[in-house]
Amino acid sequence: MSTYTQYTGFDLVKAAMRLIQVSAVDTDLTAAELNDGMQSLNRMIDQWGLEELMLYQVTRETFGLVASQNPYSIGIGGDFDTVRPVKIVGAYLTIQTGALPVDYPMQIVEYDDYNAIRLKTLTTNFPSYLYYQPSYPLGQCYIYPICAVSNESITLTSWKPLPIITDPTAYIELPPGYWEALVFNLAIRIAEEYQFDIRPTTVALAQNALRLIKRINQRTITLQTDPALMNTSQMRYNIYSDGYGR
Repeated sequence: MSTYTQYTGFDLVKAAMRLIQVSAVDTDLTAAELNDGMQSLNRMIDQWGLEELMLYQVTRETFGLVASQNPYSIGIGGDFDTVRPVKIVGAYLTIQTGALPVDYPMQIVEYDDYNAIRLKTLTTNFPSYLYYQPSYPLGQCYIYPICAVSNESITLTSWKPLPIITDPTAYIELPPGYWEALVFNLAIRIAEEYQFDIRPTTVALAQNALRLIKRINQRTITLQTDPALMNTSQMRYNIYSDGYGR
């Protein structure tokens, strides 16, 4: 159970409306105003789901593979039955044949790399690549080479869209920091729809709230070095001498 204050969709709309003085503190919004505000809120949440730094988590899910199948549909009701990912950012294969399961990393490739493969029907026990086609409503996961056995599984790390608010009276579960970003950025959107002037302080607070969220959601990338720079004739590249040696 959360220990901090929670809000409903209507709470967020009312707070945003007060910021731009559509309503007073002691005045109830009309049903039409609440409905317009909820539409604006859900459009904003939908857009935020396309930006990595607005997502507070990546989702990791494991699915079984079927011998000789390719592609696999992904989405509600698909072969991989889950919420359709916005983007797949990582994958690994798990081999179950031995005493202990062993994980093998897979490389995510784009459509031009997958299109360049000449023999797409090649099969193996160790698929190495995954291409995700984000079609809608079901995405398509193409695995290469095609898995030849059915005792293996694949684990996908993906971005999932932020959940749309379907019940405006239900409490929303979000990490700390999102409430202010939702209210102040929603106020800017509603002001635009109502053609109201927005105060510079409201814009500044909205921008700062987004900045703080993106800072905490930023992922630290492990430093990698081109292998060509690490080993030439059994010697390492020396940045000080611009040559190879100790």
